[in-house]
Amino acid sequence: MVDAMEALRDDITALRSLAIIVLNWNNAKDTIDCVESLSAWSSIKPDIYVVDNASTDNSPQEIERRFPRITIIKNKTNLGFAGGNNIGIKRAIENRANNILLLNNDAEVKEADVSRLIATLHDRPDIAAIGPRLRVGSAVYAGGCDIGLHTDTHIHWYPCMGRDGIKKVEYVPGTAFLIRSTAIETVGLLDEDYFFSGEIADLCRRIYNAGLTCYIDLGTEAIHAVHGPSRTRDLLHTYYSMRNRFLYVKKHYRGQRFKLYGKWIKYSLGDLTSSVIHGNLGRSKTILLALCDGVSGRFGDRNDRFIAWL
Repeated sequence: MVDAMEALRDDITALRSLAIIVLNWNNAKDTIDCVESLSAWSSIKPDIYVVDNASTDNSPQEIERRFPRITIIKNKTNLGFAGGNNIGIKRAIENRANNILLLNNDAEVKEADVSRLIATLHDRPDIAAIGPRLRVGSAVYAGGCDIGLHTDTHIHWYPCMGRDGIKKVEYVPGTAFLIRSTAIETVGLLDEDYFFSGEIADLCRRIYNAGLTCYIDLGTEAIHAVHGPSRTRDLLHTYYSMRNRFLYVKKHYRGQRFKLYGKWIKYSLGDLTSSVIHGNLGRSKTILLALCDGVSGRFGDRNDRFIAWL
């Protein structure tokens, strides 16, 4: 009986030992809405870390005034998705969180769904990371596939795939990404050479290399809000997602490196040609810079170079 009670207490502790990391960059509204939603949870009381990536719009002060009891980490420079989350991950591990949820500030996930994800991690020691289905506008995705091999890496979810059960995937999207702390301690932090885009796919690849697995729970869902387009942000995403494929191939496909470099050079040149034909100068310059930096191995934070190039 005593053993059963201790096991129950361990289960409850595991479910409640959750750190949630939310990045902020000049976007107080979305971050405040996100933290407000998380703060309303009743069964799980997560430790919430807002990591601000050197915002210039006073948003960290607004967030701090609104939520004086959460942890706000103010970076002096923009460390990107990888570096910003790493700061929060390290703090969460120092504070002995068993589970860590990376959550976009413009995403929403329900407490019951997170509880279910944590319970799966607790029951399945082989699973290092897990996430929900991801609804983006009218599209729904169920994880991703290898970014070194595929142009469209999103796995589209359809009702015929079912609304329950778990599905092994090559990577769990970083929009809502739950990982056990011991997995981070085993495989390491996010690779900051990616800066923005591709770092989660890289982490999941290292998880598999360590003999662990990644899953999507089809019975859970997160909603990623679709905002109006931002030209600079869209072009930055295009730049990093294209450039970082070369980094991923360099790290994980050494034997096929030149073959896959050829694939992505050809793909980039095709995209570049199409952009030129359609008179899209911004996208054309973005693809050209991504191609040059990817092939020559210029990785990490290139925001200033990118903006100057445009």
